[in-house]
Amino acid sequence: MLACDPQSPLSGGALLGDRFRMPARPDDGVFIRSLAAAGGHGALAEHLEPLIRLLEAFGFGVVLLETVGAGQGDTAVRDLVDVLVLLLQPETGDDLQWEKAGLLEVADVIVIHKADLPGAERVEAQVLAMLALSAGTAPPVLRVSARTGSGLAELWDAIAARPLRRGRPGTARDLLRLAQEELAARFAAAEAGRHPELQELLGHWQRGELPPARAGAELLHILQHDQTKLRNRVEG
Repeated sequence: MLACDPQSPLSGGALLGDRFRMPARPDDGVFIRSLAAAGGHGALAEHLEPLIRLLEAFGFGVVLLETVGAGQGDTAVRDLVDVLVLLLQPETGDDLQWEKAGLLEVADVIVIHKADLPGAERVEAQVLAMLALSAGTAPPVLRVSARTGSGLAELWDAIAARPLRRGRPGTARDLLRLAQEELAARFAAAEAGRHPELQELLGHWQRGELPPARAGAELLHILQHDQTKLRNRVEG
């Protein structure tokens, strides 16, 4: 299991609260890795795709990916998983109308969890009413309670019945995501090494001497040029 937790914008650390809520002794064969997720990253930690592939290479047949609490725009997780399960709970109230609308559109299974609490029926009715407005095929909506165990078998059956998304050919957006990850890695290395050209560009940018488009283009040039020099040294 890969569990994403919110990252502090000041210290860069994370509480990793999932660990506190999990049993001290998980079942044999279960591996849990908590990951800090910075804000603005779609409720996801970095480098999740290679981590998922690594777990699969080590023989884990099921990999669960838990995001930070997500809003309607945090739909990037759909590109990383075979089946996307959206968890909602009682007492969400009218906030569901705007807070989760985008996620409802991309979810493969919708779960009203903590369904033993009052208000579960109301949340379920609200979800079904929103799904009825969509022209597409509505995903299954299930009520589940971890405390009582009700609905868990039905949830697993619904997940197992879904076609696997990641086996499909990659899209242009997949390529874009890979390029963004590569760019972020190069930028982090240049920033950590206090790359002189990057520092000079940053100074011009902070003083308002460059328009955004030109600053971005020059940053790309610096990172590409630096990578080309590194490759030439390796090949030479």
